[in-house]
Amino acid sequence: MEESKLHVAMQKYVLSWRDWVSNYFPQLQPKMKKEQPASVPCCQCGCQHNPDREDVCQCVHHGDSFLLTVPTQHVGLVMGKGRIKRNEIFTSSGVSLLIVPKIGEGLTGGGSDIEIKGVPAAVKKAEMLIRKSVQRQAKLSPGRWRCCQRAASATGCQTSEKHVIDTILEDQELLVETRECVSSPVRVFALDCEWVLTSRGGELARVSVLDYRGDVCYDTLVLPPRPIADYNTRFSGITASLMEGVTMSLREVQEDLHKMICSKDVLVGHSIHHDLQALHLVHRKVVDTSEVFPHKDGPNKKNSLRFLAKQFLMRDIQQEQFGHDSKEDALACLDLMKLKIAN
Repeated sequence: MEESKLHVAMQKYVLSWRDWVSNYFPQLQPKMKKEQPASVPCCQCGCQHNPDREDVCQCVHHGDSFLLTVPTQHVGLVMGKGRIKRNEIFTSSGVSLLIVPKIGEGLTGGGSDIEIKGVPAAVKKAEMLIRKSVQRQAKLSPGRWRCCQRAASATGCQTSEKHVIDTILEDQELLVETRECVSSPVRVFALDCEWVLTSRGGELARVSVLDYRGDVCYDTLVLPPRPIADYNTRFSGITASLMEGVTMSLREVQEDLHKMICSKDVLVGHSIHHDLQALHLVHRKVVDTSEVFPHKDGPNKKNSLRFLAKQFLMRDIQQEQFGHDSKEDALACLDLMKLKIAN
């Protein structure tokens, strides 16, 4: 399909003004203001702190995830039918990561390792809920932090000078808006970003832009202005070695995208408000695959891009243990929309 025809077909799926506002897309003059709490919890230690001022205490935390071994034959009790039990434990405990292996995966000498990541209080609660789910079938050995091999309640084994929050940094002073279209033809792009965590939250570390054919037209690593506290590698794919020698700044990326994208172009992505928040980019014409392919349980839940790619494209994505690939994710979004339009 020609780009101009694809652009016309995309209009049906462009987010409405109400959805664009209610999802807190970047706006120069926000119509809905987010409540800004006086303090937020550190995602490493759980301590409340104000990210806009210098920390008055060090961050004492664990440097890796927590492992709890469950007899392989009882892993299903933790997962539950349709992952219901696993999701209940994840939501109730407040952990940031809960990986329950499939039968035969994550095997140790005594069973299967369940991996948990989060602040100590959340990890401790998740361990308790997992024990409760299998208590009639098995008595579990104590879990241990990977970093120090100690129990869930143990004091952190690492110290950082700064606390870290895992929400994307949103700074009104950094916002830029895509330019008005004058004579250039309208275009369709797929966009995906990755971010790392600093003392002020999630900051842009990579941006990938594909054209309507799925070819890469922009892909670069970005160096945050503040020291990186957590590379968030499992999800971002960003590592310390990957960032060596990177000098590209957010402002330079914004300047590049300003030359490439105009206000009438369509940007396609998955939960794309997060990507535009990380870019501090104001753009109205967006298509969000998490909205176009709604969750069966209603608007309060979102399908993952990984699920949608497998379900509709018969494609396995986000399989790498070292994180997501922003080009792969952007291409999945674009192909999902092409499939939607064709059918």
